[in-house]
Amino acid sequence: MTGLNAEQIAKLMNDPQIQATIEANKARAAKNRDAELMLVGYNQALLDCGQAALPEGWTLVQMQDVINGQRAKLGI
Repeated sequence: MTGLNAEQIAKLMNDPQIQATIEANKARAAKNRDAELMLVGYNQALLDCGQAALPEGWTLVQMQDVINGQRAKLGI
């Protein structure tokens, strides 16, 4: 708990500096998601063409499971 009441929270949320920070964080999150989407696609393409560098002892199925987990996390 922050210990702030609703009025104090509303005042903070209307602060231009806080709004700018929120918008910057949204933009950063969107860029991170785009990068994650590209990485998932790249990893899948490497796996599909047999060029994936698998960790020692890993199978293609295990790597596909990791990629599927990344897809699920991203909602794709």
